[in-house]
Amino acid sequence: MLDIISRLKNILKEDEVRTIVSVSGKYGRSELKAYDSGIAIVESALAIEPGSLVGIHERGRVDPIGFVVDVKVERLSRKLVLHASVAKGDIPDSFEMAEAEFLYSLRERMRILDRAEQIISRFRFVPTEKVKTESLEQPHLSLDEYELKAVEASLSLEDGEMLLVMGPPGTGKTQFIAEAARILAKKEKVFVTSQTHQAVDNMFERLPPSCSDYALRIGSHLKISDEARRFSPEHKYLENVPENTNDNDLAKEYVRRFEKIKLAQKDILTKNSFLVGATVTKSITDPLKEKQFDIVFIDEAHNLCFSSALLALDRTKKAVIVGDYWQLPPIYKSCNKLNDRVKFSTFNLFYDRMGKETQNLVWLQHHYRCNEKIIAFSSKYVYARPIRTIDKYRNQKLQLTSFAYSWLDPDKPIVFLDIESKEEINEKKSRFNIKEAHLVSWVSGRILEAGVKPKEVIVLTPFKAQVDKIREELKGLNNLMVKTVHRYVGGERDVVVFSVAATYPSSLGFIDKRMINVFVTRAKKKLIVIGSSQAIANSENSQLQNLYEYIQSEGLVLRL
Repeated sequence: MLDIISRLKNILKEDEVRTIVSVSGKYGRSELKAYDSGIAIVESALAIEPGSLVGIHERGRVDPIGFVVDVKVERLSRKLVLHASVAKGDIPDSFEMAEAEFLYSLRERMRILDRAEQIISRFRFVPTEKVKTESLEQPHLSLDEYELKAVEASLSLEDGEMLLVMGPPGTGKTQFIAEAARILAKKEKVFVTSQTHQAVDNMFERLPPSCSDYALRIGSHLKISDEARRFSPEHKYLENVPENTNDNDLAKEYVRRFEKIKLAQKDILTKNSFLVGATVTKSITDPLKEKQFDIVFIDEAHNLCFSSALLALDRTKKAVIVGDYWQLPPIYKSCNKLNDRVKFSTFNLFYDRMGKETQNLVWLQHHYRCNEKIIAFSSKYVYARPIRTIDKYRNQKLQLTSFAYSWLDPDKPIVFLDIESKEEINEKKSRFNIKEAHLVSWVSGRILEAGVKPKEVIVLTPFKAQVDKIREELKGLNNLMVKTVHRYVGGERDVVVFSVAATYPSSLGFIDKRMINVFVTRAKKKLIVIGSSQAIANSENSQLQNLYEYIQSEGLVLRL
């Protein structure tokens, strides 16, 4: 454990250095226009989104001054409304402003790593045979037997206990968290967190209206999903702020609104029991910074560095860690090796610490997303255990009135389009493949012509350079999403088009079991893989070979 902590510290220190260099080139001249009771109006050249923590950039340092609440773009100016964490005298009339959130969280993570062993030693894994099976109150959500077991195990936890729940894609992780958190929040202080807003929102979207008296979503009102906003005082009180007012009046208006926000938040957070949700980074700022909890649920824990998880675990008596050992781990600026990054993943670290005690792991095994032919690949080659697709989703397929190409046949949910091509490498050592990019563009066009909506299609690839080439080829199809696999964690689409791009054995080796599992299980109704079967056969990548052979056996392979 000491070795892992030491290595992670070095990585985070290097990330800090690289971030400071990056930030030093991305700042904006700014002027303080008005300040009133913690609300600052700043005219700035810095292009930044609401919800971001910003700071004063000076001599290679960035000192946080507050969160961007809103951005007011006028004809000749761009003004930021800041919820300031410092007094007026600490903000110069003129200064350089830079993004500060990542640096702030990075430093807090490095600081808490000094107590990592102490924090982790507080927890012991709960034996599954200890789980109480008495009947629950009437569930709000429909639960299968495995989700029910996960809920019961969560409710059975005692102080100092930790529960690990393994949830392969689409098996109801969010469903059970929502139900367990809802029940526990009637008598305990419950915190639900994750790396992303989306993961937290997914849980809040499943809560019934009756939870509004004790459920609270913390975060920028512009980053919270539409359905989760009903639990956000910021959304309630920051909508429809009057425009075209002078700077001083605008500051006073926000002061009035934030007084109401703080009262609403305080009303819930001072109760003896509540349910609050926020990203881990947001939880180390007001109003949650000093808050203690009875139980914490960490969702998508495979995608959260354990240094971040410590920030939540340090403030709780019990913990439920929910994730998937075979998903992609967090990304670092100074660590590209997947095998190293996996060791710092919250879920994987605790899974490995379980060792021979993995019988205490709770598995979710019913699947609610993909066509059976799609998830069956991961069930066999990734998890090596049954993942059962429920009847409603088993044979789901595209509803096309007609199709001009056999690979568009809705009854063929998995397809491999075989093209001989050659990868190239750009100046940043990222791979791209022009022939594949051209084919991806053509295939995407035919999918849309067949009647599939752009929002139900995504193009994925392992390499940033290939993303850029595909976007160039798509031209008029700008509304089609194209991302690297690492940048599309947790999403899903009816159709996934995956461009392998790589043809050299070393590059193909980058596409490992976890990456394959992610892009395969993003597809609900159709997966189209584009690549060179010859290159895959000549490589040492047994996982890609397994995928090709599986599609050959269960789907359709077309040589183009």
